[in-house]
Amino acid sequence: MADSIADRPAFSLDYRRAPVHRFPAAHDDALNGYLWLLARGEDIVVMGDSAGGHLALGLCVQLRELGLGQPRAVVAFSALVDSTWTLSREREQHVDDAFVRVRAAQKLTELYTGSDHFDDPRLNVLGAVGPDLPPILLRAGAAEALWSRSPRGNRNRTEQFTTAARDRRDRRSPPRRVRASRPSHAAHR
Repeated sequence: MADSIADRPAFSLDYRRAPVHRFPAAHDDALNGYLWLLARGEDIVVMGDSAGGHLALGLCVQLRELGLGQPRAVVAFSALVDSTWTLSREREQHVDDAFVRVRAAQKLTELYTGSDHFDDPRLNVLGAVGPDLPPILLRAGAAEALWSRSPRGNRNRTEQFTTAARDRRDRRSPPRRVRASRPSHAAHR
């Protein structure tokens, strides 16, 4: 299996970035790149880190709204899943994220969107949870504010997001697994 993965071609999208290009420029670029690959009959797995992870998730929501086929899978590292930063704000008191504070991150998100309203489903991917999403692997560091699992252990919107994707059943292939996980501290020693 490793050989088949290693032999896959890679396509890297040079999407427009904020602050020069505000929402929805990067999302439009992600959609256009996906459509370009789809037209060539490619078997697509979408991956992204940070903002690219959010674009990958937002792309799936947009594809569903357009009635287009989903990628085979999505892998997102440190992706913004909750554009309101509500879940991260709850977690911030329990985690010391050395990279960014939630308040600053929320301001950056507002600069990108031009507002503090995140009604567009490409931004509010948590609000677009559904069983028709492809298999998704979400990863974030244990000390990141982006890891939105509730410290109280409550089932939250991030878990609903991954559960909905995991529960998707494609009759043409066996059920696929989805994980929202964080690396263990032992793995980094």
